[in-house]
Amino acid sequence: MAQVVDSKQKELDTNAIITIAIQETGVQLDVGTAYASIINEIKSKGTTAIREGNTIFIIHHAKDRIGTFRPLNADTARNYINNVSTFLTAAYNIGFDTLYTQFQDPTLLSLFKIIFKSKPPETKMGYSIKRTEGDGYSATIKLGEPRGSK
Repeated sequence: MAQVVDSKQKELDTNAIITIAIQETGVQLDVGTAYASIINEIKSKGTTAIREGNTIFIIHHAKDRIGTFRPLNADTARNYINNVSTFLTAAYNIGFDTLYTQFQDPTLLSLFKIIFKSKPPETKMGYSIKRTEGDGYSATIKLGEPRGSK
């Protein structure tokens, strides 16, 4: 496994973030193949990439103000929490009202609790999580006051 890097100490370049994220998630593809796949994903139509610290968030536009996202993280746990919080505000500010994501790692459940426990990044922001078939989770995040169709 790769080592995450504290973005407050050193900001990594995009290539390093993607490579570390691939190694950290234990993808079954070789790093080169996975890296090429991620670059193609980021460049695909209807996709936006937002970087915060040593984390890249890939958003796929679905319809209206709805999207799906996934993070590529190479930052420390504490910074990652802040990165997600900042990302959610940025996603709302660029026009998304709702985001969906799926994940396998149950430790990410605590991430949602931490972010939304004290003060959500935006008013009217909230989330719900459901178990998926198998051992995964699906999260729906309402980013703020709904604004209707684009």
